[in-house]
Amino acid sequence: TNAGPRRPVYATRVDAGIIGLELANGGQRAIAPGDPAHDTLRIEWTNTVAFDSLSLRVFRTDGTFVDSQGLGGTAAGGHVYNWDGRLGGTLLPSGAYVIQLQGLRGGSVYTAPSVSPVSDTQIARFGLMIGAAVPTSVVSFARPVSPNRASSLTWTVTFGASVSGLRTTDFVRSGTATGCIIGTPAGAGAVWKVTLTGCSAGTVTLGVKADAVVDAVRNWGPDGQVNAAQLLIDRSKPVATAPRISLRSGVDLPSTSATAVMPATLSWSATDPGGAGIRSYDLKRSVDGGTFADYATGVTGTSMSIGLTPGHTYRFEVRATDRAGNVGGWVAGPTVRAALTQQTSTSITWTGTWTSVTDSRFSGGSVRYTTATWAKATYSFTGRSIAWVTTFAPNRGIAKIYLDGVLAATVDTTSATTTFHRVAFAKTWSASGFHTIRIVVVGTAGRPRVDVDGFEILR
Repeated sequence: TNAGPRRPVYATRVDAGIIGLELANGGQRAIAPGDPAHDTLRIEWTNTVAFDSLSLRVFRTDGTFVDSQGLGGTAAGGHVYNWDGRLGGTLLPSGAYVIQLQGLRGGSVYTAPSVSPVSDTQIARFGLMIGAAVPTSVVSFARPVSPNRASSLTWTVTFGASVSGLRTTDFVRSGTATGCIIGTPAGAGAVWKVTLTGCSAGTVTLGVKADAVVDAVRNWGPDGQVNAAQLLIDRSKPVATAPRISLRSGVDLPSTSATAVMPATLSWSATDPGGAGIRSYDLKRSVDGGTFADYATGVTGTSMSIGLTPGHTYRFEVRATDRAGNVGGWVAGPTVRAALTQQTSTSITWTGTWTSVTDSRFSGGSVRYTTATWAKATYSFTGRSIAWVTTFAPNRGIAKIYLDGVLAATVDTTSATTTFHRVAFAKTWSASGFHTIRIVVVGTAGRPRVDVDGFEILR
């Protein structure tokens, strides 16, 4: 109960003139011009006496004296000075320094923290760093490319300047991926790398803990945990759907030949179970039952315009590659045969008054037209896609298109300019079947004429 501390026999009482020296409120002792939080260093102290003069003296950590500058704050009491790292108006070069306050009073010299301020203990309390960034701050934390399918993945963390002390336990991992093993960090100076192995598919977010590294003057940082951007690991192959061919409308046959190339659209899609998303597609084509050959590679869209020559069969296959580099299997679509039926075909049934005209500007060299209201052209076929070829001109009228007895469209074939062998309507089904298309002329006042120049079919 009555025991108390005794002053050690080796203790010396000092009549200090400057006490309570503290830098940066105990925080990061660093000056980084341009960083609002660290563009100056807060220096606090208390004068126990009034001085004739007071100066800030700067040393390198090897003990070399750099220079000094005068300060205000010579009166007794507490003082604060925000130093910007400049002496004589010039910013000191990047590096580690130690500061000392020196007060003169008559013939006496007072110093803080000591007469000789450069020692391991004093560097750890009164040392500071000057540079482009706070050394222990994380300037960048680069993850591997995401999404990714590699089994070994390396992150790069760059600090503000040279640091040390980074260990495996200084990293923390989160996300849905399991089995990840964090390797030993490797590096020196400001740049360090750490590799993860054994991760399953899923997401990974890697973070550097607070106070993971230390700089040359014993500042520990970063101040808080810093996370890299999330990484997606995807090792699942994408799955493509069978490519589909459909005839196009709103386009012209490229020539009047009975074997003119028929404009069509090839479309496809894919899903990616791993979540990386589709990056591109590769396509192959088989003509008339031949071997599949490369048709297009690295396609980023899900459709493309193609041309089909009547009298030939076509089959396409597609595969997808996702953004992680996983390549899916080939998926083939159905075999289709292209046909261009001229209006001269006996398979077409005509109702009402129709007139045939021979003219090289029409598909196949002729056309059939009517001006009679409710005149009809009916064509039954087996196929998966049908298109109506007609003429657009200032004096052409309106027709209604029926498919299997149901109104499918109303088409106005008038146009400021005359366009021959134009595809005015097209329809595609998911599978081949028996269908009937009927063109019914409305009999538009002042421009009743409607042409039938043929039908395109995919069987």
